[in-house]
Amino acid sequence: MYKVVLVDDEELIIEGMQKLVDWQSLGCEVAGVAYDGDEALDIVNEVEPHILITDIRMPAMNGLEMLDYVKERFPHIVIMIMSGYSDFEYAHQALEKGAACYMLKPVLEKELTERLAQAVKKLEEKRQKKQEEEEITVRLYQMERGARENFLRKLIKEKMSDAYIKKMWEGMKLCRPEEYVTAIVLGADTPLQDAGGSVIKFAIDNIIEEICGMSENLESVSLGDEHSAIFMMCGQDGGEREAAIVIGKIQETVEQFCKIRMSAGISSAHPFPSDVKEAYGEAVQALEKRFYESVSMHIYKGAVVRTEVSFKELRECGEKLLNGVSSQEEKMVQMYLRRIFHLMLGSSMELEDIYNEVKRLLMGYQGILLNHQSQKGTYENLQVLQPEYLYQFKLGKELQSWFETVTAQVMEFLKKEPSESSDLIDRIKFYISKNYRTATRQNVADYFFLNPSYLSQLFKAETGEVFTEYMTRIRMEEAKKMLEETSYKIHHIAELVGYTSNQHFTRTFKKYTGFLPVEYKKKFV
Repeated sequence: MYKVVLVDDEELIIEGMQKLVDWQSLGCEVAGVAYDGDEALDIVNEVEPHILITDIRMPAMNGLEMLDYVKERFPHIVIMIMSGYSDFEYAHQALEKGAACYMLKPVLEKELTERLAQAVKKLEEKRQKKQEEEEITVRLYQMERGARENFLRKLIKEKMSDAYIKKMWEGMKLCRPEEYVTAIVLGADTPLQDAGGSVIKFAIDNIIEEICGMSENLESVSLGDEHSAIFMMCGQDGGEREAAIVIGKIQETVEQFCKIRMSAGISSAHPFPSDVKEAYGEAVQALEKRFYESVSMHIYKGAVVRTEVSFKELRECGEKLLNGVSSQEEKMVQMYLRRIFHLMLGSSMELEDIYNEVKRLLMGYQGILLNHQSQKGTYENLQVLQPEYLYQFKLGKELQSWFETVTAQVMEFLKKEPSESSDLIDRIKFYISKNYRTATRQNVADYFFLNPSYLSQLFKAETGEVFTEYMTRIRMEEAKKMLEETSYKIHHIAELVGYTSNQHFTRTFKKYTGFLPVEYKKKFV
């Protein structure tokens, strides 16, 4: 609705205009009325109308003076002048000052309606034009941003001539180039593939871009996964102190707003633009040290130093571990678990080799479990975690801790009788209570070393409740608490309880409670 302010020192004229015109059909509403110029200016300043209809002669300030004031401060307002005086000079001055029209009193309903329709049409044309201009601006910005990101990503993957890099760098109006460049690679210390991960990554990218945008010598680019790169123009000393300040600010802000910890790998200073790719590669290698040193929110520098590992000893320890698990010798299991990870992490063994060793041991566990089931005469559909699950761990100590948990669960399973599953259900429920935001049937099954279908069957048999319905209940109860006790926006609550779609959350909440989230929240305001 377009807001209209009426100004006339005759009350009857204002009442007449309010009653005679079908404002709603014109897409308008009377947002205020005034009976002199000073009062009119107060109302205009307060409501900022789209249309102002004013008499030419009034107490305190006449219509022409008001027109000057309004046009200077609110050039978008359509001003319609009316007067009982037919003096052409008034009309001429009003039109020269930017009035849309000049109407003689008494203004007939038909004329006023027609003039208002013309004003609305003019406003619609302006609105449409502004919208089109904004859309073009957004598209141009997106194109420029996309081209910039593509160039920076290409810069770290391909070898390009110095002349080409310099030309593109200048053409895209990137930060001021210097003789040297230091590369920084930032990575989340926890996986971002679960529900809401893309939203968090988007927020992280914006934080990094905003912080880098405050400096004249930084350029950042999202690498599309859990990593981002920063190029810092610097002198030969590398600007390590400045880099540490920037990284620290990013880490602090991301942890504060996204509840995610980030670590960084940083390169030494490399000649710009010839060695940008090399600087980036060095920063990637530096960040890889995070896995072995297992320190979160840290700045790493230098390449991983690897020492030779005895694969023969590693395999022998693996066999002894499997024998210990099978024979339920807990002390032996603990000793060889520690030894295996000491050999792998202490030597900084290649990541892929570590993953292969862990997968080999998991397959050994699978064999032990199948053999156990065969002996007990049970055939529960257990499985080893999907190999992709191993790649989520950013710190070696986390992988070790998880594998120790899996080992303990396997040994516990071997101890109990087939019917003893209530304790497992309690632990599943506890796990969900701590991870309801990201928990899915697949990753819960993975964590507890179960097949997803078997998890569903077991959960239904033990609790009488369908697993997915239980998950929904936990999330909805948490959402209710947040609506009752916090001032969080509804879309933020949806995100916090694991919904990437606000519409999906709203539909689920309405089905569960009988209320829309906004209706439920009003009950507690």
